[in-house]
Parts: sequence; structure tokens; C-alpha cells
Amino acid sequence: MFKLVKREMIKVTADVAEKFLKKNIYCDQRLLRPMHVKELESYLENGTFTTGNIAISRNIFDGNSEVLVNGQHQCNAVINSGIPMVALYEQYECKEPTDISLLYTMIDNHGARSLSNVAKPEANALGLTWGARIVSKMITAAIMIENMKRGLNICSNRMVKSEKVGLLQYYIKDGEFVNKILTFKQHGERPKHLMRGVVIAAMILTWRKDNYNAEKFWELIRDGERLTSEMPMHKLRDFLMQVSVSRGRGSSTGKQLVSEHEIITKCITAWNAFKRGDSTSLRYFPDKPIPKIIS
Repeated sequence: MFKLVKREMIKVTADVAEKFLKKNIYCDQRLLRPMHVKELESYLENGTFTTGNIAISRNIFDGNSEVLVNGQHQCNAVINSGIPMVALYEQYECKEPTDISLLYTMIDNHGARSLSNVAKPEANALGLTWGARIVSKMITAAIMIENMKRGLNICSNRMVKSEKVGLLQYYIKDGEFVNKILTFKQHGERPKHLMRGVVIAAMILTWRKDNYNAEKFWELIRDGERLTSEMPMHKLRDFLMQVSVSRGRGSSTGKQLVSEHEIITKCITAWNAFKRGDSTSLRYFPDKPIPKIIS
């Protein structure tokens, strides 16, 4: 856990801002957003800027190196405008890479950090080599599984950002399996029909029940090879390739819009039929709970 070692109000002039920016070397820092810098400049120029926030991490695990974890936009605005600001300066001590990842996640001033902004540092701190999109989808899947454990709607959004990102450390083995399935390219393309948080949640839940058969099951759905029309894997693959999630940016023109509840229900229905050696029509009843998963 990071530790606060200093907190004080300081005056940040252009010279001071430049010194802070020399420490702006955190490998997972967000890209500078010029429009946000311009916005802060206008606040400084018209006198509506209130108090800035600057944070430094002193990394004990890296020879006490100092890294700017908050304030790059504000420092650039001060330099560009030539107008000083008063800022709350905080220095934190981080003993482990995961400490600075958590610190970066928790500091959220003057431009909120998205889940994807804070997922990358956590993944790097954990030594994960998955692609950014898989990391993001894994967090979504983990949230859904945790919601199911608590008896909540799978799309419930009760967790704060740090809780969501913190789930990654408990899903590393699951993620290695998911990464293996999703990074395989067929004819040079990745399996877009599987690249959804709710499908990945189903992948994880089935893999936890039966590692060996889950790998076979999802590889068949991924590739579509050696499948006959009566097989549950064929029916699920066909369904996933024709639908899109009905909320958010997952929607795609020309595809049927369905809920996450329907998708995970049909994934588990197909899995259960596969385990029983049966066929299935993948019938769906919106008012029924998500099925239990057969081992």
C-alpha cells in the first residue's frame, strides 16, 4: 500500500512546473491531451482556476526514483500561460510496483481517469502480457462474475474503480486461458464474436468447472471447424456471430441486439448440452435466472 509522506500547499511557477515535468516518466502515464491543457490555461487566464493538485511517487522499489503521477496537464497549462497556480502538493512512498499502480488509480483530479487508463498500470504491475483490450474485457468479465456471486444483476455497477481494477490479481490464471483462446488468429483475424466481457465471463466459469473440456469447447466455437448444425457449439457460434450487445458501444449496425443476460444464458445452455452430449435449441426465457453450470 502506498504511504503519504508529505502534503503542503505550494506555488507552482513555470520553473517549478518544468521541474515536475522532468519527473513525468511513469511508463503508464496517460497521453497528454492538448485540449484539456487549453481548457486549464483559460481557467488560469480568466481567474477561475481554484487549486491545483500535484502528486509525486517516491519509488523505494526503484532506487527512490521520483515519478509524477498527477499534474502533467496543470504543469503544462502553467508553462504555456505563464500564470502561476497554487496547488496541493503530495508526495507518496511506494514500496512495490502495485503500490504506484493503486496510487495512480486513486488520484483522479482535473480530468477523470477511465477504467482503461488505470487498467494498464495494474496489468503491468502484475506482470501480465495480455493485450490492452483483453485486460479491459477481463475486468468486465470479472465484475460480472463477482456480481453473480453476490446475487446482483450481472451488469450492476456498484464497485468503485479501484475495486474493479483490483479484481485482476484474482483472475490471472483465468486470464491466461482467455488470452490463449482470444489471441489465436484464424485467417489473420481475431475471434470478434468472443471478444465481449459477457462471453469471457462464460469462458471463465466453464473453464473453472473443467479446464480440459472448456478449452476444446471454446476453440470449436472460435474456429467453427468440424462442427455440424446439430452441435451446441455450432448453434452458439452462429448466435454470437449474428448478435450485438444491446447497450453501450458494443452495438453494431445490422446485428440483432440482445442483452448480456441472454448471451451468458445461451453460452451456459450450450456448455451444459455439450457436457451432456445433447443437442439444444438454445431457447431463452428472459424471466428465468442464469442456468447452473455442469461440471
